[in-house]
Amino acid sequence: MATGNALQRVIKPVQATIDSSRTVCEAVTRMRRLGTSAILVVDSDGVPVGVLTQRDVLSMIAADLDPHLVLVEQAISEELVTVSLQTTPEEAMQVMLERSHDELLVVDRDLVCGLVSMSDVTRLLVEDRDARIRDLTFYITHG
Repeated sequence: MATGNALQRVIKPVQATIDSSRTVCEAVTRMRRLGTSAILVVDSDGVPVGVLTQRDVLSMIAADLDPHLVLVEQAISEELVTVSLQTTPEEAMQVMLERSHDELLVVDRDLVCGLVSMSDVTRLLVEDRDARIRDLTFYITHG
């Protein structure tokens, strides 16, 4: 099983934030410029209130809403879901699956550490499984 510190290996630093009162179009423009699939959303005081992801944008467009008119605060999920630095990859994956989130905000106490994606957590879990298989194979073949 992966250790809680394993999650730290794939945390991406927050490259940018966007104010919740900005339009989705502005957020997507910033995300595209940064080459990222998610952006941290903050309120007017700079406090994190959510994460806007590509999935949020696609859902909004599928609902026939105009990204030039919709505010970021209207496009993000209502609850900011966070995990701590001590969260294991298995626990992070469980949270993502239960909450249908592709990205989670990682915090240490009240400090933002960064974002972790489902694909990164999946990669960690596969790497951990592969390492266990190698260890077991070595143990079986070398006694």
